[in-house]
This record gives sequence, C-alpha cells and structure tokens, in this order.
Amino acid sequence: MSPEDLELLELLDTCHYRDTCIHSSVNIIVGHQYYKTIIAWGLERPNDIIPWLLGKLPSNWHWAWALGQIVNQIFSKEERPTFPEGSAGRGKIIEAIWLKWGKEKGYL
Repeated sequence: MSPEDLELLELLDTCHYRDTCIHSSVNIIVGHQYYKTIIAWGLERPNDIIPWLLGKLPSNWHWAWALGQIVNQIFSKEERPTFPEGSAGRGKIIEAIWLKWGKEKGYL
C-alpha cells in the first residue's frame, strides 16, 4: 500500500471515529459512510485492507464486522474463519480468531 493510500485510510478511520465515538449502537458505527467506504476498498484491494483491519482489531473491535463483510465475499466458506456459538459480542474471542486466521492466510 502506498503511503498516500495509508494516509487516506487512516483519515477515513479518524473521521469515522470522530463521527461515531459517542454512539454505542453497532448499527450506527457500521452503517457510517466512511466505514462502508473502507469495506468497499477492502473488496477491491483485500491484500492491502485486510492486514490493516487486522491491525486495528486490538483497539477497535468493530472492524471485525468489516472483515466479515469482505472475507465472506472473497473467500469460500471453507476458507473463512469459524466462530463458536455464543461468541457474538465477545470481542477478545472474535479478535483471537481473526488474528489466527490472518496469520494462517499470510496477512500478518
């Protein structure tokens, strides 16, 4: 990823945070236009965006949803990470599964 692309991505992330940090609603967070822009970019350039998103997980669990949106459209069901029943909303479990998947796929 070029330095300019990375700078734009970080700017989108900063603006997204600025606009959504006061909200606890996941629908507001993931429905934001900048969030959707990052997902769209991830569909176009997964080798750039997936590692960036994985790097954001430890401090921003909501990026796991974006990862799911991208990965579910690019990878077959067998290639996607699997999450145990009851893991929804459990940030540390979801983060660990995504990071393990990212290492296995060579994104980390």
